[in-house]
Amino acid sequence: MFFTLMWTQSARVDNPTGHPMIIASKYARLVAALMIAALAMPLEAQNNTTAPADESAREEAAVRYIQPPAPIGEFYHRDPNWATLNAPSPDGRYFIVPHATQLSTLELMSRPTYRLAELEIRPATDRLWHLDTYGIDGLRIYDMTARRFRDVALPESTFVSDMIWSPDGSKIAFLAHLPRGSQVWTADAATGRASRVSDARVLATLGTSAHVNIAPQVSMRTPSMLQWTPEGTLLTFMVPRDRGSEPARNRIPVGPMMRQTRPEPVLTRTFPNLLNDNHDADLFEFYTKSQLVELAAGKAPKPLGEPRMYESIALSADGKHVLATYLERPFSFIVSYRSFPSETVVLDRDGALVATIERQALREGGGRFGGGGIRSLAWRPDGAGLSFLKRGNGSTDQVMRMAAPFDTARAEVVATSPDPIRNVTYSRDGTKAFGTVTKSGRSGIAYWDLGQSPAERRMLVDFYHPDSLFTNPGSLWTD
Repeated sequence: MFFTLMWTQSARVDNPTGHPMIIASKYARLVAALMIAALAMPLEAQNNTTAPADESAREEAAVRYIQPPAPIGEFYHRDPNWATLNAPSPDGRYFIVPHATQLSTLELMSRPTYRLAELEIRPATDRLWHLDTYGIDGLRIYDMTARRFRDVALPESTFVSDMIWSPDGSKIAFLAHLPRGSQVWTADAATGRASRVSDARVLATLGTSAHVNIAPQVSMRTPSMLQWTPEGTLLTFMVPRDRGSEPARNRIPVGPMMRQTRPEPVLTRTFPNLLNDNHDADLFEFYTKSQLVELAAGKAPKPLGEPRMYESIALSADGKHVLATYLERPFSFIVSYRSFPSETVVLDRDGALVATIERQALREGGGRFGGGGIRSLAWRPDGAGLSFLKRGNGSTDQVMRMAAPFDTARAEVVATSPDPIRNVTYSRDGTKAFGTVTKSGRSGIAYWDLGQSPAERRMLVDFYHPDSLFTNPGSLWTD
């Protein structure tokens, strides 16, 4: 019980006897009466004085999401998609036209999610959280010859990612993110009929090229975890068969949490979802270590090599080698997974190591590639080995070619540029190279005829401001 001392206003008056007398004002008498009444009231009645607070608490507890007025809801449910023909089949007859949604549901968004080193993983489905919630929810194929669209029939409540054309252009392969897990499916370009290749459970965490995109136009990226072979089979990452159960957290700590300063100053970005402890590190490895497999319809998955934390794979044009990048320990508690140690290797079709191209140490500050390191490493389309960019002497950038047995010390220079080269692509026969070059914040498109020695750089498109609507030439396509 609380007592309150209150000063009340008083008035001095003279009575008829001539003696001064202090009397309480009308307000003071009212306060006194209320205090006396309060002391005499039972405890339950005193609690009624908190009625306004109780009412506020009840209102807060009753708050629920509500639907907007009908016109606003109708506006947000309008389909913002449009057809962009930017994903042609190798023969140029068909185009993939994805349909995407940016809307989701509270039920989908509320499912358990692990946030580990900037990867957001759904443990129940072994994939990234946004592949569970929104994204590409439909596919169409546009036939240039018939001048018509064909819908690809997908299972209900399925999202799609990592689409890739077969070498002959008759099919597309993609990851079908079903409610209970992900699988590799294919669709026939001529009919739109879709079917699964295998019931193998795909691990779509570290390797998927899908990304969060809230724009209605879908950016078609080359898949980094799904590849066709010349034989018509598919390479991808699946959950290892002997993975076992998720690592359990030891509720008894084995030691204090410690963060140690580095010997030299390290500039690092601020990340919201880093690894916090060794258990987080174990979870990260558990949900990113995959088995590279070859899938064929009606057959069991063929394992290639040992499970690793694969980031990407790319099959050579002749189908004999696989360029693969995977992460390794030790992890870090102050940077994202993009700065963890990694190795880039060439494997044969059985998954055996052929050559190690590059080893990247843990980078707690700075980018993936530094100094004169390898950039834009990729297979050449003509089967002539690997192509990459490298800083040469002075400010010269070099286009390099590395043939089997893939020794970087024996790589040869095929083209040079006095300005930095951002990327390089080739004609299908490998006789011509095209690259985006930069100078003073502007970009240009360069061209090299590799049949000449030395290959002289020529500007196909002069330097322009990349944000200009009037001078930006758009994207370069090669054949």
